[in-house]
Order: sequence, then structure tokens, then C-alpha cells
Amino acid sequence: MSKKIAVIRFSALGDVAMLVPILRLAKIQHPNIKLHVFTKKPFDRIFHIADIEATGINFNNEYKGIVGLKNLAKKIDHQGFDCILDMHLVLRTLILDFFSHTTFYRLDKGRSEKKAMIKAASRPEQSLPSMHKRYAAVFQDAHIKLNQKAELDKIAVTELPKLPFLIDDSDPLIGIAPFSAHPSKEYPLEQMKVVIKKIQDEARVNILLFGGGKEEEKKLNSLADEFNNVHSTAGILTLEDQIKWMSQLKLMLSMDSGNGHLAAAMGIQVITVWGATHPYLGFKPYNQPHNNQLLPDAKKYPAIPVSVFGKTKDKYYANAIASIEPSDIVQQIMNHISD
Repeated sequence: MSKKIAVIRFSALGDVAMLVPILRLAKIQHPNIKLHVFTKKPFDRIFHIADIEATGINFNNEYKGIVGLKNLAKKIDHQGFDCILDMHLVLRTLILDFFSHTTFYRLDKGRSEKKAMIKAASRPEQSLPSMHKRYAAVFQDAHIKLNQKAELDKIAVTELPKLPFLIDDSDPLIGIAPFSAHPSKEYPLEQMKVVIKKIQDEARVNILLFGGGKEEEKKLNSLADEFNNVHSTAGILTLEDQIKWMSQLKLMLSMDSGNGHLAAAMGIQVITVWGATHPYLGFKPYNQPHNNQLLPDAKKYPAIPVSVFGKTKDKYYANAIASIEPSDIVQQIMNHISD
């Protein structure tokens, strides 16, 4: 018997990207189910690349405020879904549930577990359930079991947008996404320059820089200007086109941020540089090995994580990410390039 299921996850970018592999598993393992995602614009494009139906919502117009959410609930109800999977669990989705006549199944974010982990005086020895497992648990609640150990094929992108600066594409492509929403999760730019220099000393590669927004665009352009074969995609490619180029990378070097999750969703190896946060909180990019998680010096910063998402008032731990040596990052990158 076929089912129509609505999936709701409005933001943030990383959390939306983490939903992609779980929906792909659901689509492959349960071909009788028709999935449709409701998210914020332009995040709907992420799902389209993965061949998953999605609607992008603009909350500044017809769906603004309580009346707007009532209209959105009515719109979703009229599409005849058998159930709605709330993968966000925020006030906005609770209001949608109130107005909707369709059965909701809700995400367990594990807030108390995460709070306990960041209050601990030492580093965690075991991981909390990943966001991917938490998303899969919502499917389980809706009586749809997923085999999360199943392999996913890399998402194929046949038509790539042109990059005017990429003249020779014979060398491996490495992506670097050096920014994050919070300073405690950003590797210092001067140290990142050392990383880039060391990579170029050891291998022939093309490096693509990823980011978004005017400030990041300026910084990425400035960074690219200092090196040969280093190019910024910011301001040149849309989010959708950036994701398409991520699918062509040999690997992505990212902070604990949305770009790492986007690359992982495309089936790319992701090396993550962690600061005040920690992969055991459940935000490790999809299907990435432990060796790809680079953490601050454990002796200097024994209490990490001190934040769930990166916001912290602890000035000492806010600089923890700088204790990760550029040589350690480069070594991990070289391990993948030589594979």
C-alpha cells in the first residue's frame, strides 16, 4: 500500500543537509512511499539535487505569523498526506501541528542529554545518537523502519555549472569551507593559509573555497588572491551550483558547519575541524570516519564540548580550535589524496 508522507525541516542549513541521506534511504528501502519535504527557500534545491520532492517556504510573505502558519497547515492538509514527520520541533512546527488535521510524529532532539554533555568537566567517552539516527527514529515512530547501515550511492550530477577560472581540471579538486556561524568553530584564517601552503607544497591540486554572504565573499576572494589554483565560488555560484561542484570533490575540509554536511550528503569524504563543539553531540557529518574528526588539544582543553552549536561566553575555550596544528590537518588530507 502506498503512502504519502510530508517531512518538515525549515532550518538550519546543516540540519537540513543531514536530512538528505535519511530521506534517500527511506526512498530506496520503501519505494511505495512518496516523500515531500517542506523547508525554507532556497533549501528546497538541496533536495531537488537528490531527486527528492520539496517545497520551499517563504515565511516573509503569505506564511508569515500565526495566520500564515494556519494557511500553511491548510495547504499541507489539502495534499492528502497520511502523516507528517516533524524533523524540527520548534514553536513554528508545534503551531502547524495545532492547526493541522494530519497526524504528526515528532523529533526527539535530546536537549537534556546534550546539556549534560556540555556541563561535564571532561570529554565524552561515548557519542549521543546522531541527528541522522534521530531523524530515522521519527520514521520508526511512523512504522517505517530504515536500515541505516545500507550503502548509499554517490549522488550523480551530470550537468555542472561552468567555473570560468577552472582551466585545468585534471588535478584533484579539494574543497575548503573555512567559515561557520560562530567564531569558536572557525579555524584562524592565518593558520588556514598555512594549511593551503602546505597542501600545495605536497600535492598538485585545485582548491575551491565555499561560503556565502557578502562578508564571507570578500574574505574568500582575498584568500584566493594569495595563492595559485585557489578559487572562491562565493558570489559566483548559487547554493545549488555550489552543491553540484561539491559532488566533484576528492574531499572537503570544513568546520562544524553546513558545508561539511552538504558535501557528506553528496557522498564526499569530509574532514571536519572542531572547536568548542564535539562530534559526540551528534552532529558528525554523515558516514564519516572517526579519523576525519580533528579536535583541539585535549590537555589544554579537556572540557570540550562547551557548546552545542558553537555559541559560548568562555573566552578560553572559544579559541580552542587554534590548538589544532596545520600539519595535522594536512596529513589527514594527504591520506585521502594518496588513496
